[in-house]
Amino acid sequence: MVSGGMVCVKYLLFLFNLIFAITGIVFIAVGAVILAMYNDYSNFMDNWFFAAPVLMIAIGITVFLVSFFGCCGAVKEHHCMIITFSVMLLVLFALELGAGICGYMMRNEVGKMLHARLNNTMPLYKSDSKIQKSWDVMQHDFKCCGIGGSGDWANLYPNTELPNSCCHEVAFNQKCDSNSITVSTEGFNWSYICLLSSTIDSS
Repeated sequence: MVSGGMVCVKYLLFLFNLIFAITGIVFIAVGAVILAMYNDYSNFMDNWFFAAPVLMIAIGITVFLVSFFGCCGAVKEHHCMIITFSVMLLVLFALELGAGICGYMMRNEVGKMLHARLNNTMPLYKSDSKIQKSWDVMQHDFKCCGIGGSGDWANLYPNTELPNSCCHEVAFNQKCDSNSITVSTEGFNWSYICLLSSTIDSS
């Protein structure tokens, strides 16, 4: 009876570790996807925004490794290894909980951060090639022009000329201006902030 109970506990512990290993893989995948998705917009993000996905990847790798050794300990029935694993698992759970709480608390700051960085980087569009690339990628991907509209570029472009990324379709040798048929007259769609916030919150 005791032997049968120990076998049951062993396999339950193995299953528990397997679930945690899968959780670690999910953390790694989500963190990597966030970094890849927002890499082109790094000039619009503060460093703390990217700290969350990096932390997720680090926790994911640690969870996976600890769970893997936990599985080995459960199969081999190594008592000391199982006790050590249990303590480390509690610590990791606390770290995951802390990361989730931090992500939830930061979700409302994304909109403020992005709006401030957009305003700060727009005047540098012509002088900084990296910022120019970030603006062009954003305006192309989100089909927008400026922060509130195409008029935001008036200080940098005194005439009707606009960055080429404001126009959906423009030939290489042509210029984009406010009279172009394919120009995006609307600014950045701030509903995308919900997507950014939910992404951070999920971490």
